[in-house]
Amino acid sequence: MKTPVIRISEAARRAFLDAAANAGGDPLRLEMSQSFEPEPFFGPMAEGDIAVDCDGLTILLDPSSARRVDGVSIDYVQGPNGSGFKFENPNRPRGPKQIELEAQPLPEGGHKVEIKMSMTAPGCGMGDVLKEDARAKVQAVAEVDVEIVWEPPWDQSRMSEAARLQLGML
Repeated sequence: MKTPVIRISEAARRAFLDAAANAGGDPLRLEMSQSFEPEPFFGPMAEGDIAVDCDGLTILLDPSSARRVDGVSIDYVQGPNGSGFKFENPNRPRGPKQIELEAQPLPEGGHKVEIKMSMTAPGCGMGDVLKEDARAKVQAVAEVDVEIVWEPPWDQSRMSEAARLQLGML
């Protein structure tokens, strides 16, 4: 397999190197999901990993992610709404995302959307914050009702393998 090309800005390279200093010695890994969502994290090298050198920063890729990252650009941006990494991936499909949505038409026009969200635990302190965030985003285009539910119950099987690896659960 050909080594993928990853373009990384100086700001992103510095941010990753700063984070690596606190990562306990694990190298930077980048997983690119089947839906082309990037997940950078620090974790041990695995068999079959592909190492990409980005101006002195090594990024490890599993073989399936390597096929999806060729040509990706990574930047680190800071702005009034916070800071974070920005990924531009030319391989990402440009069509509409496949989502399931049921919007009920309202008699006076427009639509109503009902959202059911399951939290990780009944005591999760972020429930109201996440509920309000979802409501605010959808309210821009439809009337919305957001409900926190406990069925199906959340468990660790709902975490990605990358998240479990990052938390030392594998």
